Amino acid sequence: MKTIYRLMAGVLALVLVAESTMGAVGSKDAAYFGGTITVLAALEEKRKDKVIGTSLGARVTVTASGPIASLLERYQDVLPTLFIVSEVSLSLGARTGADTVQVVVEKATGVKCERCWRVVASVRTEAEWAGICDRCVEALASPVKS
Repeated sequence: MKTIYRLMAGVLALVLVAESTMGAVGSKDAAYFGGTITVLAALEEKRKDKVIGTSLGARVTVTASGPIASLLERYQDVLPTLFIVSEVSLSLGARTGADTVQVVVEKATGVKCERCWRVVASVRTEAEWAGICDRCVEALASPVKS
């Protein structure tokens, strides 16, 4: 399982580097996402300590200051996907000075979506959507584009 997570993190890092060469993400931004490794290491420690079972069972709090704080704020919506966790909370300090980052991993609270396995505040109870989160309901309700 560790190999899969490392591979996925590597793929995401490559995507960011590729996007940086196309101008979608600044090259400095792509370099900062090496911080993904820090999050993965913290997740692995909590997995070893039996605090979490899988990374999707985790809630990550990132405390940061310096230029990296602006970067994290800019990409806040994609951080849970990048880190492969259910929730990411940011505590951001001054945007000037040296970069500092602290990562805290806790067990996510809520219920597990039966489709995506994220831990969310609630899942649907209607018969046709029972046990799945709102994001999955929206994805399943959207027509497939070919």
